[in-house]
Amino acid sequence: MKIALVQLAGPDGETAAHRLERVRTTVAAVPDGVDLIVLPELWKVGFNHFDDYAATAESLHGPTVQTLARIAAERRCFIHCGSIVRRNGDALLNTSVLLDDTGQVIHHFDKAHIFGYQSRETELLTPGRQVYAAQTPFGEIASTTCYDLRFPGLWTQLVAAGAQIVIVPAAWPAARLNHWRLLTAARAVDNQVFVVACNAVGTHGGVELGGHSRVVDPWGEVVVEADDAEGVTVVDIDPNLVEATRTEFPVLADRRDDYESMLRKKDNRMTTATLTLQPQGGEPITLTRYRVVVAGYTGRDEAQVRHHIDELAAIGVAPPPQVPMLYPMDADSATTAQEVPVAGNNTSGEVEPVYIRHAGRWYLGVGSDHTDRTLETVDIGESKQACPKPVGREVIAINDWAEFDWDACQASSRVDDVLYQSGSLAGLRRPDNLLPIVTDRLDDLGDDDLVCFGGTLPLIDGKFVPGRRWDIEIVLPQGQTLTHTYTTTKEN
Repeated sequence: MKIALVQLAGPDGETAAHRLERVRTTVAAVPDGVDLIVLPELWKVGFNHFDDYAATAESLHGPTVQTLARIAAERRCFIHCGSIVRRNGDALLNTSVLLDDTGQVIHHFDKAHIFGYQSRETELLTPGRQVYAAQTPFGEIASTTCYDLRFPGLWTQLVAAGAQIVIVPAAWPAARLNHWRLLTAARAVDNQVFVVACNAVGTHGGVELGGHSRVVDPWGEVVVEADDAEGVTVVDIDPNLVEATRTEFPVLADRRDDYESMLRKKDNRMTTATLTLQPQGGEPITLTRYRVVVAGYTGRDEAQVRHHIDELAAIGVAPPPQVPMLYPMDADSATTAQEVPVAGNNTSGEVEPVYIRHAGRWYLGVGSDHTDRTLETVDIGESKQACPKPVGREVIAINDWAEFDWDACQASSRVDDVLYQSGSLAGLRRPDNLLPIVTDRLDDLGDDDLVCFGGTLPLIDGKFVPGRRWDIEIVLPQGQTLTHTYTTTKEN
């Protein structure tokens, strides 16, 4: 099977009509003998030209598809049209279209995950709700679009639908080119399919697109990769490699269909759990019905938070659906014990402010979001749930978070007597900013008590250390201190 990847640019000054004619000429000139021609995402309008979406919207039988259908029929080859802005009643969708060698539409896919990061796509478009595969002489072909690469669950459904070749038109930015390479290879390996990914190039709407269209085989080997310029890249593949791979290494046969039943219950309230704390200068308080959550991505500087999300995505950690992100824990995970059992060999803690609500009153404590760092690259929530959450027994009552001099608080941690973190809490969201978000999202919290871990400081050396003894401390502006020491022990 011979495939041609057509990388296209969408200059800001070029009209959609002119671009359609230019692309028609480019596609018509693709070398003879090609079985499948693939174009990028929204090349006619240009992904970042959001103001033009409504004006350029068309149907599956509109000018873009009809122009390419004539070429498909003349050349007797399949053409994946990339995607168009499709109008369906009052809705606009990002729809990819596959034509057979007679010019007939045999498959279309509405982009399932609408991109909202520095994009108006979520404002303008409706997400798709259906996946299927089309039978062709080259095997079952399906499609996803650009951002859909980041969601493995969708790809599991593509395989369930029979997909052997998955075409991915994209307008992927150059700034995240490493993600493009990582995810196209990962989805090919995960699902033992050919991934045929065609990206746009050039700069439009102020965004530089990455190019580097590529074909990845079911073993994750890159069969071909283009550069970052407009052009046509032709490559031969053997579609039979899909079945050969699945037969030789039958990993898909071990994929389970009951993962949802394994999900930890969302309520996370343990009626038998209790947590006793000692307010400075007051009587002990005991929490008996309470929720424990870890708030992640709580940095005050949103640009830095986004940069951190991109860094994690580069090592395989999926971006959070919300910022800040709340990770629910079992109630008995919060512990004042000085010995903490952990199961993994690569766990570490971090100093965090802990916000406690008991009987309608707020307290500040110190704690550690101890986490399994190996599991973290697979699932952040599970990595946090895998470890107890140490909390210092002593807390301080807070009358009004808005009047509390938060930015003057200092925090530090030491691991095995070596300084690990040190700095001001000014880089974190203030409690009077974070806590309303937390209590609003926990819509079933009611009057129950709450233990919320509020975020942490950067690591001094930038590297996680799986130590045994952890000393954590917060120093308040008036000189009061909150401290806790715990050691980890290996679970049998």
